Amino acid sequence: MPNGDDVLEALRSSIGLVSLVYICRLYMKLSTFPSIILPSTARTHLIKQAVTDRYNNSHTTEDIIMVTNMIEINKDFIDRVLLLSDMDRNSITLDINHITMDVLNDMILFPFTNICIDCTRSLTSYRYKSVHIIDCFKTNRAVAVTAECKTCTLIYNHSSWYSLKYRWRKINNSSLNSILKVFYLCDSFGFTYSVFFDYTCQLLHDQCPFQSFSRILIDRYNYEHQNNNIILQPIPLAKLFQSHSLLYQIVRFEFMLGKTRIVNLPVSLNRNELNYHFECYSGWWHHLFTTFWSRHKSIPNIKCSPSDCSRCVIVDGHQKCRRLVCSFKNIVDTSIEEMTSVEIGCPYTPCRRMQSSDSVDAIYCRYHQPSILLSPSLDLQKASERAAEFSRWDRDFLSEHKAQCRNYRNDSEEIKNAINYTASSFDDHLWLSYARCANTIMNSDHPSHEGRFVGLNSQAAEQAFQYISRAKFALRNFSFPHSTAMLLIMLHLLNCKMTGINSEIIGVEFLHFGDIIKDFFATPCIYERFGTLNGEELSKDDDDDQSDLDHNITFEDMP
Repeated sequence: MPNGDDVLEALRSSIGLVSLVYICRLYMKLSTFPSIILPSTARTHLIKQAVTDRYNNSHTTEDIIMVTNMIEINKDFIDRVLLLSDMDRNSITLDINHITMDVLNDMILFPFTNICIDCTRSLTSYRYKSVHIIDCFKTNRAVAVTAECKTCTLIYNHSSWYSLKYRWRKINNSSLNSILKVFYLCDSFGFTYSVFFDYTCQLLHDQCPFQSFSRILIDRYNYEHQNNNIILQPIPLAKLFQSHSLLYQIVRFEFMLGKTRIVNLPVSLNRNELNYHFECYSGWWHHLFTTFWSRHKSIPNIKCSPSDCSRCVIVDGHQKCRRLVCSFKNIVDTSIEEMTSVEIGCPYTPCRRMQSSDSVDAIYCRYHQPSILLSPSLDLQKASERAAEFSRWDRDFLSEHKAQCRNYRNDSEEIKNAINYTASSFDDHLWLSYARCANTIMNSDHPSHEGRFVGLNSQAAEQAFQYISRAKFALRNFSFPHSTAMLLIMLHLLNCKMTGINSEIIGVEFLHFGDIIKDFFATPCIYERFGTLNGEELSKDDDDDQSDLDHNITFEDMP
């Protein structure tokens, strides 16, 4: 019987070294099919055609038969030498800086670049950290590698680069375009793009909450024995996945609708830093959303009907909110001059009464506690003065024009204080007038509209509210401003699904509406406009105990 060297030499000389490995893999895969399903002649023809298509060469049927016969006779030897089928069962460990990695099986999350983006110098000071990557079917062991630019004091990892001194993190297309399809920011966990896609599908179709999805993942890991000896708890995993998923979708959102090539994120997953970022960017995100989706009919190859899409805006009210909010009401929005001052109240969540502190009023948020409001901030005084000025303008205008207004009411306080809202509390004439309008000229097919609204879906607003109502379990754990960002992302993804627009395409809005998109503008936070907050409170986080770094701090990292 020929030895191994003779077998390899015979195979190489008959078919060539390049085609040999490919034919071996094909034959070993196809040989698992029973002959009644895939006869040997059909298998030979399939291998011959595959080799010809892949390497653009021509081998005779006799050559393929001779090679496959030799592979069959020496199957065990070929499997050991060429296929390495037991590679996943082997492990080769390597110790670097007190971190042990399995170079054959562990994922190695290298920085997305080896040169600094700012100064183009080579990165140095490589550090390593053991992490786990959450996938749909298993948790993967991984080693996260970070590198530093000493000149710019910037740190680079697999998906971003950040500054500890200035507390920012940035992502560009290169860092997001991971070969491993992994989104890793900091701490001990990262997530694959597949698990984000899986959750997005369940969110859009079944309004799945984060905690329920986390339980599904944990149950699947335990069933498949793919948890890699780590114990995951549903609530911590849900919080972690929620932060990463929301940030990942925001990055995709800005790349699709914005004109910037770099997306800014908080440096950490600290709850207060995320809240500040979401509130600061909310106005700009709303601008990108409304600019694109009010003009999307001009995008080619969308599923919308060209004749009906974006012909009108349907507006309705929805006030079935059960979210607990701060009881402080003396907050107004003065950003729209035509509306003067509009009372909006404080949207923040009330404080939870702590056993160690009886001085906390549980009906107010931490910015509007009675002890704080005893000495109101300068911003609060200015806002109150402006609100009072706008209120005076309203009264002066009404006193001059109320005789001309047929629908003016002077009993608004009585209506506001009424317990039951019934038809009898309205003027009969106004109620009947409204009823006539609702049943006649307010119909989309009324002749007075001259056919402009025929064929339109007049129930679009109600259908949107129904979708949001079904998503109440997915949104139940969100409070302002997380809820605003989450709802915006949900509606954006839903619109992408309905119109057939890929949410991962970069620069769609800039390509079509680049002259309309505004550069980034910051939205003042509620507490910045009407409350008091010091720097110590901003950096304090009672809800999360997560680290905000993906390596240990050294003196070189400190500003």
